[in-house]
Amino acid sequence: MPIVSAPADEVSADVVFGFAIKEVGAGQRHCGAIYRPNDDEVRFLHLAFHYDLRNELLNATYWWAKSGLQPENQMIMAALACNIAEADPPIPYGFDMQGNIFDPGSGELQPGPPGTGLTCASFVLAMLKTYGFEPIDFSKWSTRDEDAQWQARILAAMQQNGASEQHINAVRDGSVALRFRPEEVVATSSQDADNWPYEQDQAVKLAQEVLDDMGCA
Repeated sequence: MPIVSAPADEVSADVVFGFAIKEVGAGQRHCGAIYRPNDDEVRFLHLAFHYDLRNELLNATYWWAKSGLQPENQMIMAALACNIAEADPPIPYGFDMQGNIFDPGSGELQPGPPGTGLTCASFVLAMLKTYGFEPIDFSKWSTRDEDAQWQARILAAMQQNGASEQHINAVRDGSVALRFRPEEVVATSSQDADNWPYEQDQAVKLAQEVLDDMGCA
């Protein structure tokens, strides 16, 4: 059974909170959270880039997956998504997500130390971590050979798009941070929450299933 459903498939009515993902370039995916603020629409909340949080109607270019959370916890997460969307907090892009979670009531970001921040994937993890939900076992995750090259490319893009030198230097001064790929976050977060958290090798296998579902090489 596929983990993600095709963009052409209507999001099931029982999905109050879930996830969406698409391929945006060779070997690069983008993801975010989907939620229902009401019965008539499904919205896509995602960190597009540095200080670029977006709350949009889910469009037909994204594959989607239901959350592995129980219905009552999906409701809690959907309410958090509404609060974050309304607050529209400034969220720095960064590789070390340490300490970055959201205030459940206001939706404002509770930032971590200088140089920390979120990616599109860790934005989803930070949302879940706000309520103590952890689909990934952070303590059993390690960096990979290609992580440093990916982070260097992203830092260059941040510089080209006007990120401050102070933030760039703070991010660069940190060690190579753990990278959670969009497909790994979507894959693990869509599994039954009773099976959370997943270790890295398990997450990688589930992520490959997502990529196979999407027809990615």
